[in-house]
Amino acid sequence: MMDILEPAHPPREQPPPSRAFHRMPGTRGSSLRVFLDPGLGLSSDRQRVAETTLDAAIELADADMGNVQLTDPEAGGLRIAAQRGFGEPFLRFFEVVRDEDGSVCGRAMKQIAPMMVRDVALDPDLAGTPTLRILLGAGVRTVHSTPLLDETGTMLGMLSVHYREVRQFAEVSQRLMWPLARRAGRLLRACPPG
Repeated sequence: MMDILEPAHPPREQPPPSRAFHRMPGTRGSSLRVFLDPGLGLSSDRQRVAETTLDAAIELADADMGNVQLTDPEAGGLRIAAQRGFGEPFLRFFEVVRDEDGSVCGRAMKQIAPMMVRDVALDPDLAGTPTLRILLGAGVRTVHSTPLLDETGTMLGMLSVHYREVRQFAEVSQRLMWPLARRAGRLLRACPPG
């Protein structure tokens, strides 16, 4: 089922799959601290913003995988700039996503709004598509995509987190992901192009 995000229902109690980098002593919160560091915007480039945003989002949302796509005017869509947890078939298939694509990030791009598919296997828009085959092949069951916007509302990219199990996106994560995405948009706008 696809949702334009509204207030979430209470999440089901499910322990997330083990992710070693989340469980190492002293690392929890480190990605968020780096991302919130005011110095990040002073000397960073687009790649550093994408990587840091993604690490903070995965930590915040307790996700298994994720990617940040940046707008690519020459390609006419979103191009993956940073990713965690995906193999070559996924990266090749989603190399450039356009708003007419039926993918979750493509729909979020078209709506310019956060989108969530709780179970890709049951989403009618994905049924029978190559997109569904690639998502399931990558072990993805739940996807949440949030546009990266600057102060004027111009979309500069997309932040997506993915889960291996069907998950309800917790309300606290919904509330925090949007400010994270907005800060990333502002930092991207301040970066020199390239």
